[in-house]
Amino acid sequence: IVSYDIYPIGHSHKAVAGKQEYVSLGVKNLRKWTRDKKPLWTFVECTQISNPDSRTKITPRQMRQLIWMSITAGSKGVLYFCHQFQPKPVNPKALLDDPAMLSMAAKVNTNIQSIAAVLNSSSVERVVTVTGGNDVLCMVKRYKNNYYVFLASESGKAHKITLQLKWVDPVGKLTPLFDENLAPIQPEDGKCMIKLEPYGVAQYKIPAPAVRVNTVSWINCSTNRSKRNSGKDGADVNAQDVANRTPVDWAILGKYPETADLLRKHVGKTGEELKAEGK
Repeated sequence: IVSYDIYPIGHSHKAVAGKQEYVSLGVKNLRKWTRDKKPLWTFVECTQISNPDSRTKITPRQMRQLIWMSITAGSKGVLYFCHQFQPKPVNPKALLDDPAMLSMAAKVNTNIQSIAAVLNSSSVERVVTVTGGNDVLCMVKRYKNNYYVFLASESGKAHKITLQLKWVDPVGKLTPLFDENLAPIQPEDGKCMIKLEPYGVAQYKIPAPAVRVNTVSWINCSTNRSKRNSGKDGADVNAQDVANRTPVDWAILGKYPETADLLRKHVGKTGEELKAEGK
């Protein structure tokens, strides 16, 4: 396990103080330096630590933001720096003596544990794109019959972003996982607007689509059914959706290697392969 710590809220250096993005920056750097081959854990600020000015003390909301920012950036675990050295006397269990912070830590721990299987699954690429916020992190997971979208702003400014969901079937509602202040969102034409507060974080669950081409369900179907339909009855195994994805693309994204192999036996190709051929 590789871990690191930085405590931006109460940091003594002006260049760092209050800039929560240093947490995700550290995660991204360590992922790069370890070539994503080491599990990464992050220490999280939860007390005044060494800053005697109580006005710089981290709030429960900020701690929650730092935790989810770290996870969305790729951290696999979090640890709490619960010591406090200033003001005196030194308190090695300051987190435990702070009811509000302890309550938030317990709540976030429960939230994380409830979707541990999701967080430990592989991230899915090229399924969701974010526009309107270059400093908004986005992590997507697929677990069983749902997609999970994790968002975290690395900016101290509010954002209004557009989430583009790249699949064909009508998109179900984005259901917030843990924030009772967020309402479900119904996308239109695969798009939805999301507002993020400064350093805001959000986690959503979305039903995974059953992609259909020429009435044939290519994903979420058995290999036998695919064998009966692929390439027959006029079905176009290289039909493309609005994002230029083919059934092979969706089989790969949905982690159905047998279906992808079967489609390729019937001259199925990815959208990129068709593009390279000028089709």
